[in-house]
Amino acid sequence: MKRKIGTALEEQLLREAKLLAAREDRTLAAVFEDALRQYLARRQATGKVQATRGALPASASTVRQVLEEDDFIAG
Repeated sequence: MKRKIGTALEEQLLREAKLLAAREDRTLAAVFEDALRQYLARRQATGKVQATRGALPASASTVRQVLEEDDFIAG
């Protein structure tokens, strides 16, 4: 279900969005929806990486050993 919203944007940003919509023969709403979906997907992906940062602490020698075992580093 779609819901109408109101917001204020910088004039230049709105102008660019309108031009893009016209070039791609899309509605302005479709351009905004696509941009918001991409932004949210990037933010969610970034959050997952930061949420697991440091979850598996390992020394440099341990990491090197694992990489060498899997032939990631030429011995």
